[in-house]
Amino acid sequence: MLRVFNDDIVEAHKGFDTHPHEEMEIVSIVLDGEMVHKDTMGNETVIRKNDVQRMTAGIGLYHSEQNMSDHPVHFFQIWINPDKKGWEEGNPVFEKNWEEMLKSGAMGLDQRDWFLNATNSLYNWNSDANLAFAVKNTGFFAMSLMYAATSLGLETHPMDGFDHEAVRKEFKIPDNYWIPLLLAVGYKKEGVELLPAKWRKMYNEIVVTF
Repeated sequence: MLRVFNDDIVEAHKGFDTHPHEEMEIVSIVLDGEMVHKDTMGNETVIRKNDVQRMTAGIGLYHSEQNMSDHPVHFFQIWINPDKKGWEEGNPVFEKNWEEMLKSGAMGLDQRDWFLNATNSLYNWNSDANLAFAVKNTGFFAMSLMYAATSLGLETHPMDGFDHEAVRKEFKIPDNYWIPLLLAVGYKKEGVELLPAKWRKMYNEIVVTF
């Protein structure tokens, strides 16, 4: 689930002090300036203009982001929860969605049972429905990230056909998360020509008429 897409400006010598994250992917894209990232895995990195940083929170870590320069830093930060159980009552994703519904006025406190029943009817009838929940929301996230990267002149490429268990082990991803794709983001190597972008299927192959 795409949980946060922040467009932040941090003033000189300001930032975000050490704070926790767990069970989410966090992507930071610096549009202007530079920012110092530190985390409890021992990483310390300066993220500069047009850099893209991905952090896997896994079972939990603490990190900080500080603008140590004399100029403001402008960056996007995106949080994603690709959780197959994000629809369950008590799950942080479910509860966050409920809070947003209340905050926007789309629902009232007396409609919580209806909201819970609606999510159950969509996702709590078989394992394929749970998987569809994770895949759909990961797709939304990937699309948003690809648009953001393209606007910065970066190339993106979604990949499948990889070893899911090896990726899960390498990044310490909990079992209730599914990995539908890997997304490469970066600059094209100078002198390399890319094949033109194309659809895998034509319009008449996608549209079905009943």
